[in-house]
Amino acid sequence: MSLWPTHCERCGADLSKVSSIVSKFNTETICSPCKARERAHPDYKAADAAEVAAVRAGNMNFPGVGCPAALHRPACAAEQAVMALDGNPPILSHKIAHDHGGHSDSDPVASTDLFTFPDGSALQVERTTPVTCTVLTYAYP
Repeated sequence: MSLWPTHCERCGADLSKVSSIVSKFNTETICSPCKARERAHPDYKAADAAEVAAVRAGNMNFPGVGCPAALHRPACAAEQAVMALDGNPPILSHKIAHDHGGHSDSDPVASTDLFTFPDGSALQVERTTPVTCTVLTYAYP
């Protein structure tokens, strides 16, 4: 019997078919699409900083700051676009967001794109390498 999870602890994906990593928010083992969703959460940078501070203070068993409820719900349209953008070049952000029902609310020359989706979610995409995505509004409270 293996001590390692065989399925993503958030979405249930088979981890023999997709890469996995431990969450920055807690100790869950998650699949790469769930990690993309996690990186796009507005609290991700703070969770990462808390983990780094704990490790520097000698706490090698830091349990995390707690996973936001949004990451345990089905992905909204903005998050679906984030998962599709993960690993793609920044030039594709408009096409990928549009394919997920997104409407651009930004100047095409700017380095940051803003997209709104029919479900009420919103996404900010910084055209950097790698692409940096932040979900600004989730489709549910």
